[in-house]
Amino acid sequence: NGLKSEVLEAVVGGSVRALPFWKTIEPDREFFDDIVAALTPRHYLPSTYIVYEGEFGKAMFFLCSGKAIVTVATVSVPVAQLVSGQFFGETAMLDGPAIRTANVISTSFCDCFVFEKGQVHKGAVFYTLWNS
Repeated sequence: NGLKSEVLEAVVGGSVRALPFWKTIEPDREFFDDIVAALTPRHYLPSTYIVYEGEFGKAMFFLCSGKAIVTVATVSVPVAQLVSGQFFGETAMLDGPAIRTANVISTSFCDCFVFEKGQVHKGAVFYTLWNS
């Protein structure tokens, strides 16, 4: 478990700490350790849908390597491109139903770390931070 924590910290810890929601509070090291320890790795092949527009969101994603595009049904071209170090799906962490407003599709091999809603009791802080 110690090695897993160290690897997660090295790979995605900086991205978790850099999230804009933390600016309104001053979380302690234990808080970040709990969040990072709850992350699960997922791997996607090129041209794979990571999230689907219209689905119920249950997790947010940290893109650790690779590239992806963001598309919506009403626009014929991608509306954004995601690269390593970025995150998406954070509105799924809010209280209440979170319907995805866009597709995220890998354009290369992608490695993500996923934070599932309710995975850690401290995940409830997302609701408080986004509604402050």
